[in-house]
Amino acid sequence: MKTSTIMQYINSLPDKRIVRAFSEIFDRLWTKAQSAPATMTTAATITITQMLTKIINATPTATGATVAYTLPTGTLCDSGLKFDVNESFDWVLINNALAAADTITLTAGTDHTIVGNPIVQSLHSTTGGVMGYSAMFRTRKTAQNTYVTYRIA
Repeated sequence: MKTSTIMQYINSLPDKRIVRAFSEIFDRLWTKAQSAPATMTTAATITITQMLTKIINATPTATGATVAYTLPTGTLCDSGLKFDVNESFDWVLINNALAAADTITLTAGTDHTIVGNPIVQSLHSTTGGVMGYSAMFRTRKTAQNTYVTYRIA
């Protein structure tokens, strides 16, 4: 159903206050705020702040070599997140490197493990063009100061 059709229906109802409040809530469910993505180039530890932008737009500068991006420690995660056990969030890592060999390898931090393929291929047509050059991850708190990041796409 089109939004204009829904709004016409809402405007035809006698008590518009409740319906308009519902409409505003409904609209917020379909849209998400997105701050500017974090950027990375050289090997480094990913910060919680970068992960919470939900998109890390990377352009590794190590020509012809893989770059390691290390997950933050469980302690750093707990400092930056006020999560209960089993709460999680999703984030994406995009590899904009042009050379086929310029991969990004996500590595574990202390008390922060990774499950699934940790390598994100480059944008090059023979690697990223075939396998994709971005990856989606879910980071979940499993215990105090302990996190697991899963590659989910």
